[in-house]
Amino acid sequence: MVPREVPFTVTAQQNVGTQIPFVAPLAIEFRTNGLTLADADSTVILKNNKQENNGFGLSVIDVDNDTPVKFNMKADMGPIHLDNGAGGRIIKHYKAKVEAIPGAKIKTGDFSAAMTVIVTYN
Repeated sequence: MVPREVPFTVTAQQNVGTQIPFVAPLAIEFRTNGLTLADADSTVILKNNKQENNGFGLSVIDVDNDTPVKFNMKADMGPIHLDNGAGGRIIKHYKAKVEAIPGAKIKTGDFSAAMTVIVTYN
């Protein structure tokens, strides 16, 4: 079975100008809010509407360095350049990847998984 990948971005943007321009390092964290994890916390085990494992896993890949995101762990997002014109902005590129778990029984039907993405100053 071929994995399904969907690209997405996370944007941190300055909304209010600063008196003095400066650079702030940002961190990003994908919180899974109690979802079942595997593969050293880099895969979410997906479940169907009956809360049964459906045989698929969801991972998030950091496109910039082609590595899987470790869920529930802060990672470097990069520096944001803040200025008096509120022009600071940083965009990170990711892809969500759903693929069959080797050896797992596939159960068809609806499924969903939600997580919180938190961006903080490092």
